[in-house]
Amino acid sequence: MNELQFIGKITSVSEVKTGVSKTGKEYASVNFEMKESGVDYPQVALFSLYKDGEYKKQVEDFLKYNPIDSTRKVTFKMKKSEYKKQDGTESAFYSNSVWKLEKVDVANEAPEYPEEDVNPDDIPF
Repeated sequence: MNELQFIGKITSVSEVKTGVSKTGKEYASVNFEMKESGVDYPQVALFSLYKDGEYKKQVEDFLKYNPIDSTRKVTFKMKKSEYKKQDGTESAFYSNSVWKLEKVDVANEAPEYPEEDVNPDDIPF
């Protein structure tokens, strides 16, 4: 599978959820929203970060190292989770599961375009 990546600014972060998995490991998870950077029509995406065992501290300290308005590059996978409802019907939910989160050099964030004179009458819309 190809790597899926998204570069943008963190716009909101949920509260960290903690618990104990069925296998007995402690875990922490957080959801965060990002708005794409450096494009004319930015997309907004919701990502989930889940860690257990010795790595759950990374989630617990998420906001400390990834504040709102910070620019990040997220490498993620799209995940489908199936389950049965209480009435016995099958259902599913989808998530963008983060496996790598990197700081982005803001100076290199937006692509540079050559300066040229643009005549408004030449614009196709």
